[in-house]
Amino acid sequence: MNIYKVLPDLTNERQMRLWYQGLRKRWSAEDINWKKALPNISKSCLDDLAKVLTPVLTGEQSALYSVSGLIPVLGHRSEVEGED
Repeated sequence: MNIYKVLPDLTNERQMRLWYQGLRKRWSAEDINWKKALPNISKSCLDDLAKVLTPVLTGEQSALYSVSGLIPVLGHRSEVEGED
């Protein structure tokens, strides 16, 4: 199995504007006050939670990587609409 990483062109101003626009409209794990969300959780419970969530994260990343290679191909064929 081949794994391809498609990285953005960091010198492309239009792509970077779109990237930062997306960041502003999303949340991240840093936005959550974890002490308040999980006040008395034990280390073993956190470890168990990590064991459950790690395969989910890996699956999501694999799906994104496999589809990301299609974006430039479809874009060159004008089959993907862009937004400003």
